[in-house]
Amino acid sequence: MLASILIYILLYRAIAIPLEALLKAANEISRGKIDLRISGHGLKETEELAKAFNEMLQAIQKYQNDLQKAYRQMAEQKFLAELGKFAAIAAHEIKNPLGIMQGALDLLKKDLPHEERKRLASFLEEEIKRIDVLVKNLLIYAKPIKPHLQSIKISTILHTVHKLQMLSISRKIHINIKKDLNIKTDPDLLVQVFYNLIRNAFEAEARNVLLTVHSKGDYVSILVCDDGRGIPDEYTIMIFEPFFTTKSKGAGLGLTVVKRIIENLNGSIEVRKCPHLGGAEFEIRLPAA
Repeated sequence: MLASILIYILLYRAIAIPLEALLKAANEISRGKIDLRISGHGLKETEELAKAFNEMLQAIQKYQNDLQKAYRQMAEQKFLAELGKFAAIAAHEIKNPLGIMQGALDLLKKDLPHEERKRLASFLEEEIKRIDVLVKNLLIYAKPIKPHLQSIKISTILHTVHKLQMLSISRKIHINIKKDLNIKTDPDLLVQVFYNLIRNAFEAEARNVLLTVHSKGDYVSILVCDDGRGIPDEYTIMIFEPFFTTKSKGAGLGLTVVKRIIENLNGSIEVRKCPHLGGAEFEIRLPAA
């Protein structure tokens, strides 16, 4: 019996203890810890098993380090490429209105009729607004968005947007509110969203923009519909990407900024063809207060 107990103890130390260490190491690895190593003291087989296990861990660690290095290099290259594109587009978009403004100022120095001076002044005002919108979009795109949420009626937001738009006689914004609801949002950011969408519609030759508000359970749906050129089906999956644009003017950031703001306000946005007016229709969904 003593001999049997001694043999059992020797076998336990030679086989069970190394296997328990291996099992414990496997549990640690499952939690993401791969810098540990095990000892296989005992039988030759357990030592070889421990050696193979350690070599596997070393290979995994090397592979992980190589992968992280490759990811960092890829991220850096993508960042530099985006930064270069960002700088080129920003410089181009600011340079154009500055050139127009300089030309208008040069003409204003001359003795011109009153009507001509008014026309040049409107050019200056329009280009200043264009630069202002571009700078706002660039700032929103370039830095994290931190919304300041508050409860506010959706009608307040939409009427504020209506007042901000410089509308000509041939361009109209129509507001149709089925039920005036409170939403929990950042008013300044949401105004920027509708301002971008309406401006985008007018640049697509729209003459009418219809804003319709619906209540849908726990959220509010706002439809922004226009009678402009619309968006071709092949572009609907790309229009929210940074710097994507089909216009001769514009940095391609307006809709990117819109999507980023809406997502930061815990909402969603979709685009499709407007069934009533024939142009584009954006549906924004935001949580009801």
